[in-house]
Amino acid sequence: MRDERAVQIGSRIQQIRKGLGLNQNQFAEKLSLSQNQISRLETGESMVTTELVLKLNEIYGVDPSFLLLGKSARGLDNKMEAFIEWYKNLDDSQLKVGASKFCENIMDILKEK
Repeated sequence: MRDERAVQIGSRIQQIRKGLGLNQNQFAEKLSLSQNQISRLETGESMVTTELVLKLNEIYGVDPSFLLLGKSARGLDNKMEAFIEWYKNLDDSQLKVGASKFCENIMDILKEK
């Protein structure tokens, strides 16, 4: 059974890709992923990673709150930008794992509101 949140996020990834006029191969190449990875993301078979959220923001200007929640988190944009800059400067892979879990928890809290 697929995680409903992964399916919703996957649908938004597909919407973004199609809005850019790209096929899965073109989109995957730009993100340094395989076409199969894009397919699995779009169908909700795989969950988006924090690293991919950041890449989509950096390369295509995708609003992380739209991608994860389906709506813009007004008033949180500056905080999200600060978090993204902080995250980009992390070097230790264990810190990135912790930051990823922290980000997921924040998104869960925001979704409840």
